[in-house]
Amino acid sequence: MTNEICYPIHEGKVRKSYQLYARVVETTDSLSVFDRVVTDSVTSKGAVHNYISKNFKHLTADLVPNDLINVKDSFFEDLGFGEEYTGRMSLVRDMTMIPIKFIVRGYLTGRAWSSYRETGKVCGTFLPGGMSQSEKLVMPIITPETKPSTGYSKPITRSEAVDVVTFWLLEICDYSQSTDPDEAARHDAEAFVSKCYEYSLALYDFISKYGKERGILFINTKFEFGLDDEGNIRVGDELGTPDSSRLSATSSYSVGKKCVSLDKQRIIDFCAEAGFHGDEDEVPEIPDSIITDLQSTYISISDQLFGENGFVMHMINCSDERQVTNG
Repeated sequence: MTNEICYPIHEGKVRKSYQLYARVVETTDSLSVFDRVVTDSVTSKGAVHNYISKNFKHLTADLVPNDLINVKDSFFEDLGFGEEYTGRMSLVRDMTMIPIKFIVRGYLTGRAWSSYRETGKVCGTFLPGGMSQSEKLVMPIITPETKPSTGYSKPITRSEAVDVVTFWLLEICDYSQSTDPDEAARHDAEAFVSKCYEYSLALYDFISKYGKERGILFINTKFEFGLDDEGNIRVGDELGTPDSSRLSATSSYSVGKKCVSLDKQRIIDFCAEAGFHGDEDEVPEIPDSIITDLQSTYISISDQLFGENGFVMHMINCSDERQVTNG
């Protein structure tokens, strides 16, 4: 959608951004695997993920500042976004995003489990010996990753994260008045990374406890942060969604066994079995049965987290807001 009031400025794999006096974000129905969009027809995915993210931002607003600006769905209709966008739109603060993903892991599984078996550590952090697959960590750990404009994310250590943020600050900030610009930027970078670690652990502590009480384990989840116009750090992007987290049901969890994922792992496995790992020219066609199952799973997750039929009622309320505005 394009008009003189609100125009597109960025299109990612699953989200689109539009410029207003703030930023309008559309969460699409696309799904990415291995950093490639493999389908754009997971009906309701965008609305469900937007609903989950907004709810977690509301629940954690007193804990960690976030980018969300509260408006009704009719606000987006006034901007020219039609009925097909219902529930998928958010208004957020303009921020300069820190070029690091902060992934908090609460359980030893996936890539972390592979690393532990080979080296006894995960992203530079040594873990106790004798741990089992999927075992809950005594304390969650943060495994930062780069955010390249193209290609795959790369796991890095905390020290390397400080290096990345230092170079980023030297690019976006003026340190010409400092006697040692590099040292001044590194000092700020260490403070920013420390605050992001603090915020990430606080958010994970809340979200993981909230989910577990409702039958969902947050095995790991990703947080992204940015600087607002006043230089304050806020959490942005999606928060606590199946796209940004690895989820499992408490009922199926067992130490020593691979976690059964509630997120897009089934599609990841299908693509891998079809010989697709992101670098191939052709994307495999995802069977309708898998897409339908994923649609139901996403809605089921939202209902477990925020009340049975909560998402459906949310969509009805959004539609009613639009009808009242038209009336």
